[in-house]
Amino acid sequence: MYATEACVIFVDKTDACNYWTYLPTNSGWITVATNVRDGVNFRVRFENLRYEYEPLIAYHAF
Repeated sequence: MYATEACVIFVDKTDACNYWTYLPTNSGWITVATNVRDGVNFRVRFENLRYEYEPLIAYHAF
């Protein structure tokens, strides 16, 4: 397992990350964005140097 970084992109306003959140290996649940209004369109971008070797599993909740 390898640590990963995640960012939230508010796609109606920008195509850039608002900030990166570090997700340590085996860290369990971590919040990558708070205080997001209902109905706001977003995407989450993950970055990890090991994607080509191991699968990334991500769960999300609304």
